[in-house]
Parts: sequence; C-alpha cells; structure tokens
Amino acid sequence: TGEADILCGMFYSPERGTQFEFTQPHTVVHYVPVVSSGVSPSSFFQLNGLTVSVQEGDIAHEYLLENHFTGEILACVSQEEALTLLLDGECDCALVARLSAEHFRENRNSTIVIGDVPLLSPGYCFAVPSGEQALVAELSEGLRASVANGAYRRSFEKWMGNYIEDEPV
Repeated sequence: TGEADILCGMFYSPERGTQFEFTQPHTVVHYVPVVSSGVSPSSFFQLNGLTVSVQEGDIAHEYLLENHFTGEILACVSQEEALTLLLDGECDCALVARLSAEHFRENRNSTIVIGDVPLLSPGYCFAVPSGEQALVAELSEGLRASVANGAYRRSFEKWMGNYIEDEPV
C-alpha cells in the first residue's frame, strides 16, 4: 500500500519476486514438523495424509500447496495459533519455524515434540517494493558491511541467542 519502504523480514519466492525486490538472505529459518507426542515426521512425504496447521500465506503454507500436499491444511493467523491447534488436538502436526516452536514450548511449559529434520530452510531477506533497485542495493551493501565488521553477529546474539552460521537455501 506504500505505507512502508522496507520489510525487515520476508522469504523470497518466485511469486513474491514479482511484487518485491529482495536483498541477499540475512537469516536462515528452519521449518520443522511439530507433533504433540511420539515421533515427528522427518520428510515431506510423511506429512501426506495428515492434518497440518500452518500460518496462512507463510512460506510453509506456499510450500505445502506448491508440492501437492495430500493431507488437510489448517491455515492460521500465526504460528502460535498453529501450535495451539496442535495442543488442542485439532491437527496431527504443525509446520512452523523451529525458533517459534522452541519459544512456544518454553513459554507454554509444553511437551510438544519438535522435529530434528528441517523440511524447509528458506532465507529471510529485506524486501522493498518492486522497482526500488537503488534501495535494495543500499540495504544489500549495508548487510554485507555489517557481516564483514561483526556487527551482524553481535546484534544477532544480543536479540536471538547463540549465532550459528548457516548457509541460506
């Protein structure tokens, strides 16, 4: 709508690339299946036939739709809602970011089982409106400089915890 110049976090996809310009990824986000008990699925194919909750419009939602998922999708307004539906027994599995699941488990004192194997690990980027190449170039250069001088690592550790280098997909 033109109310903001920059989105600090958006996952790139070809469809989104028609509406936005993207920097290089600044963070990799691992999406894992989460179950209320037992063993979490370790592959996309193990999700087929299940009822899976995801955040509506999120990259995980797009992933299920684009890869011909054969189960039922419960689209939610947030990853927290997707995990709450799991706890309430309304779905078999939630597909959410590992950090969201860990935060939820800790704050809810829950025993949810968070998958070890990411099913999707997209890169999180800065995004600007399509046609704003100069702005995205400036952001990209600033991101490169903050990585090179260590500011990115310090900021990440301050706000997100231990920094783990991970290559964007």
